Amino acid sequence: PLPGGVVVRVAASHLRVGTFELLASRGDQAGLQALTTYALGRHYPDAVGAVNEPLALLERVVAAQASLVARWLGLGFIHGVMNTDNTSISGETIDYGPCAFLDEYVPQKTFSSIDRGGRYAYANQPRMALWNVTRLAETLIPLIDPEQGRAVAMATEQLDRFAELFGEAHSRVLHAKAGLEREEDGDVKLLQTLLDRMASGEVDFTRFRRVNPAFIPRNHRVEQLITAAVRQGDFGPFEAFHRVLARPYDDQPESASWAEPPAREERVQATFCGT
Repeated sequence: PLPGGVVVRVAASHLRVGTFELLASRGDQAGLQALTTYALGRHYPDAVGAVNEPLALLERVVAAQASLVARWLGLGFIHGVMNTDNTSISGETIDYGPCAFLDEYVPQKTFSSIDRGGRYAYANQPRMALWNVTRLAETLIPLIDPEQGRAVAMATEQLDRFAELFGEAHSRVLHAKAGLEREEDGDVKLLQTLLDRMASGEVDFTRFRRVNPAFIPRNHRVEQLITAAVRQGDFGPFEAFHRVLARPYDDQPESASWAEPPAREERVQATFCGT
């Protein structure tokens, strides 16, 4: 038996791409239409009454996922299990059991024990988000237009916007992290060179740029907290770290040790759905 706990994950809803896939797999177009109407009303009320509501939903989810993943990359966050059932319609982070944060900057870094092929590696996350919203588009094709070819063309136009939307959002994140207040010609090349240098030197992702939070739930610290709580029944370290994380952007000199990157022997190599 494994030790367990109760984690309450709060989200605007738990509607997922997989929710739409389930109804599509049953050929339930009436259910899909009802779900589309409900999802729009709950998450994107500005699109209710649009000329083509299914297409409007796809447009909103594409934009939401592009923005979300750009912010993940800015924090060094690796979700770990980006399947369609873990992709929210609201554009929120859900079902991230084996997630982790980068220590050293390694673009192809993975932690999740179930991601043996690196499918959900840090740098692969934008591509996987696009793959997931493409699956959503497939479920909506019959609702977008009765003529399949026309529906596919309309959906593809929205999917093609993902790269641009993600690029813009990620650029804003990188500019902020580099302390650049406005975008200028040559910035993209400059920032990419910076990332390449960080990768070649395996520079600590968070400490390099102090516009980031001073404190994150570093993987080796999380492991220590779990060990203390589960094996020793000592929740003191967890409670202390929880207080530190309540003010992640504040310098807290008395808690500086929590910000230290792991020693080589402390680096966590794998996470699990129970982590």
